Formats: sequence, structure tokens, C-alpha cells
Amino acid sequence: SLSYFMRQLGLIPTGGRWGTIPNLREQLKRLLNARISVSLVDRDKRAFFDISKAYDLWWDHAQPSQSTLWKSTVTLSEEFYKEIIEHPIPINMRILKALKRSPLGLDLYMFFTYRVSYLKKPAFIPLGALQQQFGAEYKDVKNFKKKVHREMLKIKLAWPQLNYEMQPGRLVLHPSQPSIPPLPPSIDSQ
Repeated sequence: SLSYFMRQLGLIPTGGRWGTIPNLREQLKRLLNARISVSLVDRDKRAFFDISKAYDLWWDHAQPSQSTLWKSTVTLSEEFYKEIIEHPIPINMRILKALKRSPLGLDLYMFFTYRVSYLKKPAFIPLGALQQQFGAEYKDVKNFKKKVHREMLKIKLAWPQLNYEMQPGRLVLHPSQPSIPPLPPSIDSQ
């Protein structure tokens, strides 16, 4: 049911104009209609991925706990599905719940989860580059740095293995244990 799904995300189902139900539905529709553009800096290559090929959401706003007659379905696009199967990055739901009221915190967690997945040596990330990617609404880098520092403390609390340091003008990300340890290799892959 919708209410079960929302509780899994750490949300309390509420209706009405400003409730969590219409907001979640709108955000989910935006995500499912999103197109991702990936550009590789070291090569002249660009790829586009539609997230979903189709979706059918059957949620009753008035009764979020009630099961529906038809099941809601989401059909991922073939390109997106192939990409996430070939390059999976597990996300820790406990950390997502801890950061749910912080868009910048969520962005930073996802970004560092991805970076840690392949990091072999320290990465020096200029704060200006982070601001361009995640903080366009902040007027200056100094204010943005304060917000990043605050969010990184929250992330570190939820992900103690994350090894980073704030330096003047940049954030240094060191190789770290992922927030979800990788699965051991299966017998089939050996």
C-alpha cells in the first residue's frame, strides 16, 4: 500500500494540499519522467537515459493504507536498467531517512557513495565545483562551505567509515568503506 511504501521511506502519510502524499506522488512522477545526461570529461562521449519507459500508479489519496484493485507498476527504460545492473551503487536507507529533510545532505551522500565505490586514492574536490553541482542557490562559496560542513557532519554521524577532510577551498575524500558493504562474490561469478 501507499502508506507502507511511505513508512519505508520514513514518511508519515498525510493528505491535503500540503500533505506528504501529494508531494511524494509529484516527486515520484518527476523522477520517473526524468532524463539523465552523462558526459565523460576525458572522452567525447555523452549518454542519455530515461528513467522509466512507463508507469501506472494506483494510489488512493483518501485511503493510503488501503490496497488497490490493481498493482502500481514502474517499467524502467532498458538503458537505465542495464546501467544500474552493470554499475550498482547500493544506498543505505537508514542514512536516507536520517537526511530526508536535507536536499543538500541527500545530494552529498549520493555523490560520495558513488565516488567511494571506485576511489583508490584521495580525491581533491574544489568547493566551487561542488557548489556548481549542488549549491547553485547559494550566493557565495563561503556560505556554501558552512552548509556543506554541517551536512558532512550529519553524514559522518550516519556513516562513520566515511573518511574526508575539509581544507581551505576544497573537500578531500579519502578511500573509505562504503555505507553498505559489498556482497561477497557469488559462486556463479567465480
